[in-house]
Amino acid sequence: MPGFADRYNRQGLLSNLVMEDNMEFYMYTTSVTMKTCGILTPGQTANGGAVQRRSFAEELDSAVIPLVSLQKSEISSAETPTRVLTAIDKNIQKDLQETFGITPHQPGEPLKSALDSLWPFQKTANGTLSGANMQENADAAAAIFQKYLSGFIIKQDIATQPPIELSIAGNGKVQVQDNHPDKAAIEEFINGNSELRNLYAGISSTKSMLAVFEEASRFQQRYAADPKAAVEEFAHLFSGKYGYDTRLVIDGSSWEYQSNSTLKIS
Repeated sequence: MPGFADRYNRQGLLSNLVMEDNMEFYMYTTSVTMKTCGILTPGQTANGGAVQRRSFAEELDSAVIPLVSLQKSEISSAETPTRVLTAIDKNIQKDLQETFGITPHQPGEPLKSALDSLWPFQKTANGTLSGANMQENADAAAAIFQKYLSGFIIKQDIATQPPIELSIAGNGKVQVQDNHPDKAAIEEFINGNSELRNLYAGISSTKSMLAVFEEASRFQQRYAADPKAAVEEFAHLFSGKYGYDTRLVIDGSSWEYQSNSTLKIS
């Protein structure tokens, strides 16, 4: 499954949470001029060259809800319209509720507001959301994922040499690189527990999105100093094909998420 940021780009949309400052949320479209993209103020969206003011909640929901629907349907909508939760799935939902204070989506339920039901977008106590908050949320989710997968690795004596490399396949399922001797067992365990698979997809997507945010922030800083040079140097951000892919590499006791830039060629 492509990361959130890549999906945004495929929709002609680049969303940027600016880290470590007071400007929390920007939304850009590829149809807007680079100059407009460089001067948006908090709460504004640029669409077809026209700047429109919307609340942070409206911006986030409008961007994320279609992606949540896509994520929900990509796993197994063709085979099983309603998911059946395993014991591990139920334990993960309990962990998410205890960690983030959310009630996870249940099979057959209508989609909820992204602000209320998705762990990456949970706010801090003072009601704000920043890139730093999202990073903390991703790290907390990664700890939950590691708890269940590491337990499986130990119990089943799964090899971590060669290292295990997890990524999202084109069909939305988690995949392991072809040369790993326990590829089939690992994939069956993760994809067979849909909440575990969803958790990894959310971690991967969030970390990919944060990588885009960082680069977009560098564009803004460069634009403030030299608009023309910034447009030339960061034009790839507005191509509609640029994003980041994140994979998890498990090498012995080391668990490392690696985000690398990608340019989709159609």
